[in-house]
Amino acid sequence: LEFPKNYTLKQNNLLTKEIESYISKKSEVEQIFTSVGRSSSLLAVESERDKTEISVKLIDKNSREISASRFFKDLENELNSTFTDVKVRSGIVSLMGGADENPIQIVVRGADKELLMQFAEELRRDISMIPGASNTKLSIEGGSEELVVKFNREQMARFNVNPLIAASSLYTYFAGNRDNKFTSGDMQYDILIRADSFDRSSYENVKGVTVINNFGEPVKLEQIASIEPSFSSTRLERYARISSVMIESQVLGRTVGAVGDDIKAMIESKEFPNGIDFLYEGDLKYQDDAFGSLGTALLAAIVLVYLIMVALYQSYLHPFVVLFSIPLSIIGALYALAMAGDTLSIFTILGMIILVGLVTKNAILVVDFINTLRSKGSSLIVAVNSAVKLRIRPILMTAISTVVGMLPIALSNSPGSEWKNGLGWALIGGITSSMLLSLIVVPLIYIVFDNFKNRIIKTKNNE
Repeated sequence: LEFPKNYTLKQNNLLTKEIESYISKKSEVEQIFTSVGRSSSLLAVESERDKTEISVKLIDKNSREISASRFFKDLENELNSTFTDVKVRSGIVSLMGGADENPIQIVVRGADKELLMQFAEELRRDISMIPGASNTKLSIEGGSEELVVKFNREQMARFNVNPLIAASSLYTYFAGNRDNKFTSGDMQYDILIRADSFDRSSYENVKGVTVINNFGEPVKLEQIASIEPSFSSTRLERYARISSVMIESQVLGRTVGAVGDDIKAMIESKEFPNGIDFLYEGDLKYQDDAFGSLGTALLAAIVLVYLIMVALYQSYLHPFVVLFSIPLSIIGALYALAMAGDTLSIFTILGMIILVGLVTKNAILVVDFINTLRSKGSSLIVAVNSAVKLRIRPILMTAISTVVGMLPIALSNSPGSEWKNGLGWALIGGITSSMLLSLIVVPLIYIVFDNFKNRIIKTKNNE
């Protein structure tokens, strides 16, 4: 919850209680924990009197008809429309235990702070219009109200006011003076002397603050200084020593990758002012890095499997035939994910890497038995037909047992199951397609490659 900058901690607390009461009436809510005057992210906790963080625990997902993400998005909209002074943002607790970081993060940098903020705000508006982008904001928003007091030295000299005395008087008026103590027995207490909160927050009253001049006469502050209301930034950010601001956005209704692609296309078509550049952070940066690393791991797994089979078969051709079962399994994995409505994530790619080791065994069973029959004198076609007929039973047994073992993971509806469902569906789809297609495609590839090898040998012999 983000309140107006001029809210005191007391005002924050009073309105937060009303919001707590509103949330607790929801039948889906089991427990509420509130930290008034605090907001947190994955790596940091900030103490600010105009912010509050409410952690809401819902009842078991099987006892409600709405998902957590949908519930909190609806609740966010309700609170924003009911409590107009409050800006509400919601997020789901991550595996790390803290609130999710916004997946869309773009750092805009530039030496000219005013131009930087203007362009960042323009970019924020453009991103907020992209379908799926939700709660788009700047990491530096607005500012705190303040009064800027600028002393006029000529007027101070005219009224015989000492600048040091004037500054000290202003400090006491706002921050207070604790030089005096009150002693009661063994205890000693500070005596705070300062203006009350009303006088400190009123522009007209501040103008009437009196300062004692060198002759002991009172002089009003407005006679020796200009007083102007203003706003100050609540924080300063730098990236690589350059002033920066981060544009952050949540994603709703679409995948992070799809929204990220639209944002990248929009930014690439946009003309940036001189001295302003940008960097991708968050999922936009780490997703590409992670997918690239997992892609390298998948390629390495395929190469290692091939080299091991070359050593075992003592042939470069037959292991290559076995590798054709891998693309067949990936086709099934992607199809299963599409049927289940799941997305391609780090967990599903890990499932595909696991498939490399699981599905090659089906092809190995077929190819190895073909080689055995041919070594005993069987013809190519007879050996292929016999291998498929005799190996279909163990292939079906191992594949079906593996699929059944993966069903609890794929169909799980327990809290946090969304993270692992995709892994289960990728394995089930990959193993099923490999089981069905390996018995058809792999034998055909074996025949094609064997005929090709025989033609090469015949050509060499004729030469």
